[in-house]
Amino acid sequence: MENLSHSSMSSSFLPHLITEKLNHENYLIWKRQIMPFIRSQGLFGHLDGSTKAPPISVLQEIKNEAGEVIVVHEDNNPEHAMWMRRDQSL
Repeated sequence: MENLSHSSMSSSFLPHLITEKLNHENYLIWKRQIMPFIRSQGLFGHLDGSTKAPPISVLQEIKNEAGEVIVVHEDNNPEHAMWMRRDQSL
């Protein structure tokens, strides 16, 4: 599982790194400022779609001592929760 603390902590400094506010005339300047930060945080895949969201839930099997599956239930996927936090940090 990925560590989010680096991205969360660094994103709090983002307003200090960006000297230009995005408007209809300065996209290229703004992009040159923001893209290195996004790449350094490992978040570019969330923008270009290459980092796909993991499933929301996963199936968990509980086996008896003989190794036979006795219960199958659905649990929240912690990887999906982490992906959502990283995605929302953008």
